[in-house]
Amino acid sequence: MSSRSNTSAVASKNEIFLTTTFGATRISKKPTRRSKFNPKRRQEVKAMRTRGACLRCRLLQIPCSQDDCCTKCKILTMVNHNQERKALWFSGCIRTRLLDASIFDLDIREELSAKEKDVAFDTITLGFASSVDWNLDSLANDVVQWLNNLSESQTSKVGILSSPTFLNIVNSCGFGDAGFGAAFQKVIYTETLIYTNGHGWSRSILTGLTLEDLKMIGALSGQKWLELLEKQLKPHILASRTKEQLQLLFLLVFGTILAVGYTGPFEFESLQYDAKPLERQYFTETQEYLCKILAHYMVFLATKLRLPIAEATERQIMIAAHTRWEKEGTFSWGSSDDELEEEDDGVFYDCNPPSDAEPAALLAVHQAQVLEEDFRCIADNLLIPQNTTVVDPSEIFQYVPAVEYTVFPNNYNWTSGSTTALLVPLDRLADNSL
Repeated sequence: MSSRSNTSAVASKNEIFLTTTFGATRISKKPTRRSKFNPKRRQEVKAMRTRGACLRCRLLQIPCSQDDCCTKCKILTMVNHNQERKALWFSGCIRTRLLDASIFDLDIREELSAKEKDVAFDTITLGFASSVDWNLDSLANDVVQWLNNLSESQTSKVGILSSPTFLNIVNSCGFGDAGFGAAFQKVIYTETLIYTNGHGWSRSILTGLTLEDLKMIGALSGQKWLELLEKQLKPHILASRTKEQLQLLFLLVFGTILAVGYTGPFEFESLQYDAKPLERQYFTETQEYLCKILAHYMVFLATKLRLPIAEATERQIMIAAHTRWEKEGTFSWGSSDDELEEEDDGVFYDCNPPSDAEPAALLAVHQAQVLEEDFRCIADNLLIPQNTTVVDPSEIFQYVPAVEYTVFPNNYNWTSGSTTALLVPLDRLADNSL
């Protein structure tokens, strides 16, 4: 059978539009065949498939050379800034896959499915949930505004990305089965939970789970999540995604950087798990490199979505992803009535407070009468006995480098004095968290 086409030209002042209509007849057409590569080209393709194209060339879908810094990357580093933004600003020519730079691979395939059920996500509640606009435009813009602006955000980024509401958004966006969103939620929640409670872990925080159990759950979840995420970041997959799906991937990559940044070296005191974690020094280097790769994807997605990220912020995303962009984030995972929730009245500093803090915002206690029910130490759940006189806080509080702060109620009787321990009054702090 044959097909007949009618072509007509429609002219305007300066343009000619060609329109072609085809009849509904069916024809048999032989599939096109690619010509064979000559031996030299065949060797080039084989070598490239073995080594892999660099990240920039993969995302832009352009040919990549085999040099340590590929030819295209060398050329694109010399273009002017406007062209550079269109071609992606990269700090290097990266060929590493996410899984090849994973900090979660413990060379173990231990099943923890029974214990993983004890990590209850449906009980997570957010004290600021009513102030969150749960649509992808607002969520993506909130992240961009937080990155662009040095002032603190009014919402917890970790809380939003860990919440059941966000999981429902992920599950409704067509990324496969429910396991995709659950893997992301599990890794960001477990790693931040370990970060905030690891130094004083109690089985009461998560019934029946030891700290090592949670570390294993976090590692296995992280490895699974990187595998799932990398499949979604392939160029041909990204090219087929809708705006909403790209926005969601932007948020997921952002959340993955936070999860990786909060992950600490895997150190196991017992022999319960036959794991082979990275050495501490190599762990830190790999963690930084993994965050750098993820930051490349984050900037690429932001560029594709035309998100209003400032030039300085774009470079900061690339350079300081492993430090969570040096933001002074605060968040706390605690337990209440055996249910996990993000506490409205608890904060946890994940970096040093300002050295020139105002006394009203950051006070020190020298001597005072305190009651057991008056406060709880977020660092290690330490409760001070009733009617204890706090003469030297250093004798009571067990400090570690990243955790030097406890929280008192806003009706506490503050007394200025020794600066041995810094204590943060709740009425001075808002839920401004990562």
